[in-house]
Amino acid sequence: MRAIKFRGKDLDTYEWVFGDLLRVIDYDPDTRKGVFTKGYIIHEKGDENTNYVCRSVDIDPNTIGQFTGLIDKNGKEIYEGDIVKIKTLQGIVTWHPNGYFCIHTYKCDISEVSYTAIGDMVDYFHKDLYDDGLEVIGNTFDNPDLMKGGMK
Repeated sequence: MRAIKFRGKDLDTYEWVFGDLLRVIDYDPDTRKGVFTKGYIIHEKGDENTNYVCRSVDIDPNTIGQFTGLIDKNGKEIYEGDIVKIKTLQGIVTWHPNGYFCIHTYKCDISEVSYTAIGDMVDYFHKDLYDDGLEVIGNTFDNPDLMKGGMK
């Protein structure tokens, strides 16, 4: 089973935190309903030495990215918003509207393709691209300079 987890930047320290994603819900006594607020919280699990104590962290909602369930060739977890490279294909990991993670390419040796599937969705025609494996070279928040030239 694939691990469902997220990352986001702590609003206080602007460091990455990893864990479960929750939206903050405030109770509106007038309507007697829950109201979603803008705050997001990641519960970050501790290690064995901290007895798995969780902590709540307010994070920047613009930096939220879900773990794809994939690991790059160097053993690094791949999240939405990561900039990855495979041979000459380079792009941003995004969630495709059809329901799978893909690379939104902006420097590409495949003509007229703006999305390339990753993981289990790789089709027969793109398998040769993945022989050397994906490599995370940065992310859109910490390394915007890697996206020079914009998306194609």
